[in-house]
Amino acid sequence: MNEKIGLITFHRSTNFGSCLQAFALYKKIEKMGYPCEIIDYRCPAIEERENLTVPQISLSDPKSVYRRLFIWPTLKKKSDNLEGFLEKNAKISKEYTPETIKLANERYKKFLVGSDIVWGRDITNNDYAYFLDFVSNNHKKYAFSSSVGDYSERGDEGKIGEMLNSFSKIAVREKEATQWVNRISGRRAEWVCDPTMLLTAEEWMKLIPPAKYTDDYVLVYFDSPNHKCLNDAIEYGKEHHKKVFYIDYYRKQSTDVVQQKPTTLNEFLGLIKNANRIFTASYHGMLFSIYFEKQFVFYTRAHKSRVLSLAEKLGVLEQCGDSSNAVPDLDYEIITNKASVFRNKSIESLMEILSDEL
Repeated sequence: MNEKIGLITFHRSTNFGSCLQAFALYKKIEKMGYPCEIIDYRCPAIEERENLTVPQISLSDPKSVYRRLFIWPTLKKKSDNLEGFLEKNAKISKEYTPETIKLANERYKKFLVGSDIVWGRDITNNDYAYFLDFVSNNHKKYAFSSSVGDYSERGDEGKIGEMLNSFSKIAVREKEATQWVNRISGRRAEWVCDPTMLLTAEEWMKLIPPAKYTDDYVLVYFDSPNHKCLNDAIEYGKEHHKKVFYIDYYRKQSTDVVQQKPTTLNEFLGLIKNANRIFTASYHGMLFSIYFEKQFVFYTRAHKSRVLSLAEKLGVLEQCGDSSNAVPDLDYEIITNKASVFRNKSIESLMEILSDEL
């Protein structure tokens, strides 16, 4: 057993945000002088959800054939690139499964469950490894920037409350999550930032240089369920004579957009960095718009507390386009200051975890 911190999160993904948050938390811990390793835990529900398994083909289902032949190859290239990035830039443990995860107790004394919606039982199919149920009593458990996502009652709140009471410190990503933790466990949870905010925009541009795009365009990243996000972007593009770039890996839905299929983090960050304006229903799309000081409009979809909580903290609730077609321009002097205060307080919280004696 060594003194490395074992970090468990959603690191295997075809989602840029998941990869970026895992890397950011690992990198910040490393920069603060503490040894860390990402636990290569394979949650079956996440493996399937994140398109990490080869999709099955049914000849009676033309959509499954189309997905396997025309969509899967790009998603596979994307996931391979993200996996390769983490393997190159972070220490990753050997592979663990639900059947073998208890063996991780032999390798770490401290366990940290990280960001993303790791406590979303609707996403993990009630995988309690993300509540560190496998950790032995003589080890320490922490949560930093953990997210719940779905707050509906699921009948296991008593069990989760008991697991949370075994944590040495709990810090969560949304305001609503602090209330949820207190309600089911009686514990106080601190509200901290997403791990990507632990690094400054300058650090991001140095660590992952954004690709350059020279077109004059607005960017759509994740459409809202009612398609208002995409439609608003198209209308704005026509009005201001700009192209509309839409990050989408599926069949092109509109001739009014230029479909983009980035497969690397450099391409993804470049599309945000070089855009004239962002229209997004993505949590991390919103965050990186803020880091790069872009004018943006955000929309809500599933697990909307994450974007609304962030908007409240940084004072940008007026940028929500769900029911409005007119949002004000952003004053980044105020926003950047609020983000800096939030970052510094969150770093203090992380330091309390890292420096806690065994």
